[in-house]
Amino acid sequence: MLKSMLLILTTLALSGCVAVWGRAYEVEFQSADAVILKYDGPYIERIDVVKVGQESCAKYGKDAAVKSEETSMWNITTISFDCAARK
Repeated sequence: MLKSMLLILTTLALSGCVAVWGRAYEVEFQSADAVILKYDGPYIERIDVVKVGQESCAKYGKDAAVKSEETSMWNITTISFDCAARK
């Protein structure tokens, strides 16, 4: 019984990100200088998240450059972009 309950709780915890955010990624921070996104790897491809970062920087007439990327043990990746002047 305890194993079954633990399995159910673990499954709910690991699958909850899309339900909480309502989509496969979340914009944590956005400004003319930087964008920080969190995404759920099994539900969206990295290339699509990079496009979101680029679109966010493009609002300010800038290009996105990946600054850092880190994936948690729950497969939630945080990716940070610098918004740089277009060349």
